Amino acid sequence: MAGNFKVVTAPVVSGSRAQQVSVEGLGGIYQEVAIIGNSTYEIKGRVNITALSSGKVQMVVQYHDASGNLLSDVRPAETSLTNAWTTIGGITTAPGNAVMARIHLHLESPAPGAFIMDAVSFKKSLDGNLLYNENFEVYTGTNGIGDGWTRYGASGDFKVVTTPVVSGSCAQQVSVEGLGGIYQEVAITGNSTYEIKGRVNITALSSGKVQMVVQYHDASGKLLSIVRPAETSLTNAWTTIGGITTAPGNAVMARIHLHLESPAPGAFIMDAVSFKKS
Repeated sequence: MAGNFKVVTAPVVSGSRAQQVSVEGLGGIYQEVAIIGNSTYEIKGRVNITALSSGKVQMVVQYHDASGNLLSDVRPAETSLTNAWTTIGGITTAPGNAVMARIHLHLESPAPGAFIMDAVSFKKSLDGNLLYNENFEVYTGTNGIGDGWTRYGASGDFKVVTTPVVSGSCAQQVSVEGLGGIYQEVAITGNSTYEIKGRVNITALSSGKVQMVVQYHDASGKLLSIVRPAETSLTNAWTTIGGITTAPGNAVMARIHLHLESPAPGAFIMDAVSFKKS
């Protein structure tokens, strides 16, 4: 497998560097990690496929025993979406006699393709949250928005704040006039049911509401449906909002919006956001 591998400084989603992989066929990168048998692990990362005519980018976990024998090969996450940073991930349980996991990030395609990976994690978890930086603890930029999230809509002021918060040490503050907020794109499975949830504190609002919106897209990027599982207009208190939504059969990506919809200026703080299979 011939290819070109580069550590790049743009585009990135966290810090100042990311890994670029350009290959034809099956190829990518891997890392070996010591693990505990019968334990459940969460794998997650952000991928931007910059060139792809067929195939997909996959996260693969290979479990090995103490002798190095391959016990199982699982693929918790994959995507074929191009030219957008997408969070991919999933949950996997190690076999009882496994002591090592080999984490592969690779392209599987008969034609040349290229992708960039950033913010990859593999950790013990039962949570299954598909969002990256769900608590807004990671902020390495200068635009006031937590890593992995993107602003949209009305002009306004965005800040990662240290108070008030409900989880960890940071939260995301959004101050806008009109329709505006932040979003993140997540790889999902069609016909699956998902739960979205988060904590919101509306610090200024004369009219309108804060909403959680899920937009489902197919493999070509076409918008399939828009659902609004949760909204609130309660002010000056941390409120848990959330709901259940089912993806259309041909959906492969969900765009998670956290926004204010108001004709007047308003502000809110979001923290502890989750989007996971229910």
